Amino acid sequence: MSRIVYDLSRFVLDTEKPTIICLLGIHTSGKTTVGEKLHLLGLPYYLEIGNKLIQTIDFSSPKAAEWLDREIMKQELERDDSFLSQEVKSAVVETWHIGNIAYAEIRTPSVANRYKAILKKQLNKFNPLFFYLDISE
Repeated sequence: MSRIVYDLSRFVLDTEKPTIICLLGIHTSGKTTVGEKLHLLGLPYYLEIGNKLIQTIDFSSPKAAEWLDREIMKQELERDDSFLSQEVKSAVVETWHIGNIAYAEIRTPSVANRYKAILKKQLNKFNPLFFYLDISE
């Protein structure tokens, strides 16, 4: 029986900045499954922050969507800062900022605009590798 060996060093760019492996895709596209498999191979894996938070929101409040988008942004930035302080070389992140900006663009465009400006700064701190999981034909 043959054995497949994965070279995880291929997922780390040769640089001083941490590599963020970003899993993007629609609901049920396999982001969590792929992230869990990469975690089993030794990479730190972080679930989508918004999925957990959205379950705690009462959307009958007019400010709920704005709070949600700001809180997602805050928690993502805190997670990113932890990568830097813990000297993480690479990590797998479900959705990362780019996916959450897309949601914020729909719910609260003013927050999305602020978020985009912050993302530009984050791109100077990290090397993101984006993987879009497409389950269409």
